[in-house]
Amino acid sequence: SGLALRLAGFTTIDGVDLSSGMLDLARERQTYRRLSQIGSDDPLPGGYAAIAAIGVIGAGAAPLHALERIFDALEPGAICVFSFNDHTLEDPDFEALVDRRVADGSLTQLFREHGPHLPGKNIESTVYVVEKKGYSPRVLHRPRPARCTWGMPIRRYWRMIWRARRRGVSCCGSRT
Repeated sequence: SGLALRLAGFTTIDGVDLSSGMLDLARERQTYRRLSQIGSDDPLPGGYAAIAAIGVIGAGAAPLHALERIFDALEPGAICVFSFNDHTLEDPDFEALVDRRVADGSLTQLFREHGPHLPGKNIESTVYVVEKKGYSPRVLHRPRPARCTWGMPIRRYWRMIWRARRRGVSCCGSRT
């Protein structure tokens, strides 16, 4: 996902993972500014204007409480982009968490769309873009993304980000 972020115009990209093997693969791409291994209960780094959890949360991946931790790590006004595939959506707790956080006013849902995820395997996913409520004086900009012709889910993520920006939301992958 770091390469897709770079192709979308982000210039400062950091990554975290539980797996040292995944971090080694990410290092080979030379896309990330900083890569860190974290434990399942370690606090997430803060100070980011956007967090992308691409293929991270769900059945066979990180558990639901990981998404809670991501939401809590968001700065006021920060954006989070994530998805739940069909297997994950079979457990109503995942969507219920998002609906609960929107209902309690801690998040604003900017976008939610269900569509193709792995068309060859007939798997779809719901992509979400949420913003943490609160004021942030930062106005961050990023260049228009390069055309990303691979990875259908990645194209969908960035379409959501651009739709959010057209609604007046500023976001980027930079840390301040």
